[in-house]
Amino acid sequence: MIHSILVPLDGSRFAEAALPLAVRLTRAAHSQLRLLLAHQTAPALLPAGGSGWDVPEDPGNREKAQTYLAEMADCLPAYGKAIEYETVEGEVGPALAERIMLSPPDLVVMATHGRGTIGRFWRGSVADYLVRHVTVPILLVRPDRPSRIGTGTGFRKILVPLDLSESSDLILGPVKSLARATQAHLTLAHVVEPAFDLAIPSPPLVAPMETGLMARECERAQRHLHRLAAELRGEGFSLATRVVQGAGIAGRLLDTLRDGSFDLVAMTTHGRGGLQRTVLGSVATRLIMEATQPVLVLRPNS
Repeated sequence: MIHSILVPLDGSRFAEAALPLAVRLTRAAHSQLRLLLAHQTAPALLPAGGSGWDVPEDPGNREKAQTYLAEMADCLPAYGKAIEYETVEGEVGPALAERIMLSPPDLVVMATHGRGTIGRFWRGSVADYLVRHVTVPILLVRPDRPSRIGTGTGFRKILVPLDLSESSDLILGPVKSLARATQAHLTLAHVVEPAFDLAIPSPPLVAPMETGLMARECERAQRHLHRLAAELRGEGFSLATRVVQGAGIAGRLLDTLRDGSFDLVAMTTHGRGGLQRTVLGSVATRLIMEATQPVLVLRPNS
């Protein structure tokens, strides 16, 4: 169940792009909406000698942040529950992460970038920091690529890429919560690449996969997906499975998303990968950067 949804803001219209979706999901799940803004203290100035000069904090900035959140809360529909809001102080990424983990929401909904330079919107962004440091589901929205989700309750179809590992399957928890709230149809997908890594020599070499092995990998993927599908159908979910063959996991997933059939893609930030490679920085990051749909990510505890 989704009892609490949190939206990090920074006072910019880019960060506010996450609010419409967060409000619709709050309404669909009958949950509590929380707004959080990190108030960063002014950095010390460094003269040529290298010693720091103390810069007095402007109390007006803190008051402006509180006023901004109060006004934002007043203009958003709360659907029977008062919107909660607060500010925290410190460096933005760490301050937000610490507050989120102190009182974890069931879902964080945020824009992939705020007032920073759009060209570097992901790497080094606050969203990037939170994805790497918090272990609650984060639903990322691209401000410069509005989703196709209309004014309904949320998502009609969700694509769930899995790599057949236990870490990858952890995304099913938050996906089920979203699907229950929005009555979404799920598609569990796995990409089988026609190549594999050789551990020796280092760096690994890529070799073509023998035809019989490729067929066995596809069969193994189908068995895994069918087992999960049977469990989910037993819980009342509507879903399908899909095994895709082709080189480049991210590219194949993006091809699947481009036909417009899905409103959301959901995955863990790392799983099995080839030789225990992390997906974060490759597949997950590329989907976040290139997919027009929102991306739900979860960093496993391990």
